[in-house]
Amino acid sequence: MPNKRTLQKKATKQKIFAAAVQLTKEHGFNQISIKQIVSTAHVSTGTFYLYFKSKQDIISQIYYENLNQTMQALLAELKTRPGSHPLHNLNQLLNAEFKFAANMGVEITTRAFIANLDANLQSPGNHFKQRTFTDGLRTELHEAILAKEISASDEDRLFLEIETMVRGMMLSWCFANGRFDIQATGTQLINDFFTNNQAN
Repeated sequence: MPNKRTLQKKATKQKIFAAAVQLTKEHGFNQISIKQIVSTAHVSTGTFYLYFKSKQDIISQIYYENLNQTMQALLAELKTRPGSHPLHNLNQLLNAEFKFAANMGVEITTRAFIANLDANLQSPGNHFKQRTFTDGLRTELHEAILAKEISASDEDRLFLEIETMVRGMMLSWCFANGRFDIQATGTQLINDFFTNNQAN
């Protein structure tokens, strides 16, 4: 169990990240300063530099931490629901990714993609290491196939298609500068995909 100091450190980093997200939505990332971020987060500039090297470093470090926490919490919640169907669970998990992106905003999500792609170039496989909830998605897909809720001759390929669909939707949303509703469009895309892959 994390000690008090570790929890406090995590809470401070989250406050700084939340402030950066809020200010980015209001003014744009390039228009905000570290001074504004620390003021909004109610921390000192020195505290900021204890945890981050720059504004971009906030996104690089925290975006996927928050996404993992959100998804792991949902995975844990789904396990407590008796009689839930694996395909329904998988649907909820994928939609949660779109909801998370919408909550973060298009600019923060775009910058997270940039940071993640750059990190993956420097350290191949970094992207998959950061996505700690992927095993949970795979498990739900496997269970859905076993329950004959979805058909798959190649489970690995089907999972790759699902991951590509979700990330592709997010990138399309980023390229469109958020001009469409990622949650509504993403939900429809997922529903259509699973309808086309239903077991006979």
